[in-house]
Amino acid sequence: MTEAEKNWTLTFLGKAKRAAYADGSIVPTHVGHATMYQYKNPRYEDLLYTDTYVGSEMFAGNEVVTREGHPIFSMSYAGIEFVPFDMCPDALAVLREALQKGPIEYPWNLRGCNGIIIKDTQYCVKYNNMPNYTTGTEFIFATEAFQDYCDKRNFDYVMDDTVDIIEEILSVEKEIPNWLLFRCDFTGGFLKGVY
Repeated sequence: MTEAEKNWTLTFLGKAKRAAYADGSIVPTHVGHATMYQYKNPRYEDLLYTDTYVGSEMFAGNEVVTREGHPIFSMSYAGIEFVPFDMCPDALAVLREALQKGPIEYPWNLRGCNGIIIKDTQYCVKYNNMPNYTTGTEFIFATEAFQDYCDKRNFDYVMDDTVDIIEEILSVEKEIPNWLLFRCDFTGGFLKGVY
């Protein structure tokens, strides 16, 4: 696969993720206990995006892009809503906004760039990703409560270090802190030797 074909595929993937999760233009179907999103775009006629997941508050799934029926990209993910989104719909709205703001040509930035995609006064969506590979973690947390927590424990709170701080906190805490609402871990990338 050429670099141009990879870039074309990544742009398609970014559009598909936005259609599935950010703007809600795709209506999911249900296959057994799984929920499935599929996206096609006439401009990318040979590509098909499929995202299939199971669960709700605890969930796991897989995204696949096929080209002319052959899989060329895959990403697996699993996560948990520590506080169900129906109890804090504003947090879900912030996540959807984050998915809209990530660079379309790098879809792992929609689920995993180093930095904050969006922060409002109440919630923050923070991503961490290994460079050039779709492996990382996505967190949503209550901004003010997290800052208070860091202040009380004398953490030198720097927003760019948020993921490292959260990982450190989770490694020593016996319970999930009340400011952490959501976590999703993911890994994947372009497949080799299949097309």
